[in-house]
Amino acid sequence: MIVNNSGIRTTAAESSRIMDFCLKRSEYFVLFREHVGGIPFEVLQRIVRQKTEEIEESRVRNMEFAEKGPLCEIKSYGFSSRAELKRHWQRQADEEFSEVKGYFDRYRGEEDTLEEDLQAYGLQKREISIGSPFNYLQVCDICCFDKERFDYREFMINIFHQPIRVGKYTFENLGFADAAGKIWMRTLSSHGYFEMEITEKQITLLERAGISHNF
Repeated sequence: MIVNNSGIRTTAAESSRIMDFCLKRSEYFVLFREHVGGIPFEVLQRIVRQKTEEIEESRVRNMEFAEKGPLCEIKSYGFSSRAELKRHWQRQADEEFSEVKGYFDRYRGEEDTLEEDLQAYGLQKREISIGSPFNYLQVCDICCFDKERFDYREFMINIFHQPIRVGKYTFENLGFADAAGKIWMRTLSSHGYFEMEITEKQITLLERAGISHNF
């Protein structure tokens, strides 16, 4: 189940409670940033292929809805006909295919040394991905840190603290991951927003901790 703080102002006191709640249930403290610099060709080839397949799967689902979905629902979205909706979905897919294909030129060049530079801060692993929690096409560094070695004191005061600086690198958002590496909590710090994917039992614990949330 997804819970979030949409429409709720998270206070400093709640920031501390949220951090405590997440740290107890996580193995990794996670930071996100838009990737800067070159990407190894084999990595870039893999993530472009994965995102291209994802875009195509989405296009097929959308086209099926345009073909078979209730016409009244299609019109409620502002489209006058099934054909107009199909053109919309195809145009969107074409734009996304074109943007992703352009990454081969955009991310050619010298690779960074982030993984070596951040080991002293407890970095355990870095994944380069097309798509961050709140940006479908952003090429993103997802960095998992040992929660016991990372200095997160400023987030106890404001979980949406920005900018997030670690060494010479700047990050945009934070999250938490379990031992399997699943990211179950993430923030959109610029909007003061968080969301968590938790069980009903954990929701009870969240409420006991006095953390305001919505469903």
